[in-house]
Amino acid sequence: MGATGYTGGHVVDVLGERGVAIVAHVRPGTSASLDRLDSSRILVDRSDFDVDAFASTLRRHSPDLVFCLLGTTRARAEREGLTGDIYEAVEGRLTRLVIDALRQAKVAPRLVFLSSVGADSCARSGYLRVRGAVEAYCIDSDLEYTIARAPFITGPDRLERRMVERIAAGVSDVGLSLLAKVGGRAVHDRYRSFSGRQLAEALVAAALDPTCRNRVLEPSALRSLVERMDSSPVLEVRELSG
Repeated sequence: MGATGYTGGHVVDVLGERGVAIVAHVRPGTSASLDRLDSSRILVDRSDFDVDAFASTLRRHSPDLVFCLLGTTRARAEREGLTGDIYEAVEGRLTRLVIDALRQAKVAPRLVFLSSVGADSCARSGYLRVRGAVEAYCIDSDLEYTIARAPFITGPDRLERRMVERIAAGVSDVGLSLLAKVGGRAVHDRYRSFSGRQLAEALVAAALDPTCRNRVLEPSALRSLVERMDSSPVLEVRELSG
């Protein structure tokens, strides 16, 4: 889930480079470009977002990994006609639907959920509150999981403008670099932004690492995984994304 997004597109690239066969689920009716998914190693699936339909898809492909990388913006929500709590509508409801479908399908892949630093079901921010609630739902599901808490995700290759986020990430990184020089290395490593490629490498490394089973990974742990990724073996696994 999320293969046509910024992080998801990079995850597709990293998995492809490591010889992983991919089934990319794309939301029916999405306006996202599929150009990045034009590969002989990628099968595009457009199953309806319905528990029964998605469970059938999961049984048919029996993936080893499922990446939940969903995210939205207010601008995209307006284009797609979403109203109300857009984070609950996309990140919340759709991710829980996939978890329910996994349990119904009785397949047992590793679920990799992209969350956020500060995720908490009691947070004031609607975005962080939904992420925290989904984390809890994932942990309580009895599925094998890896939860990755990312800081700002940005980069010059990001097609969406997100100017406020990009400026905030830049200002934050400068401040964190100064903080690291005066003993604040732990805070620097926790909050410094990731590029889409860096985060994708971390997510794939976590997915293929047995020690990341049933763990919530903070940014410092994700960065250390990237450093070890080059020495890890290439595995033939199948992944359901979208």
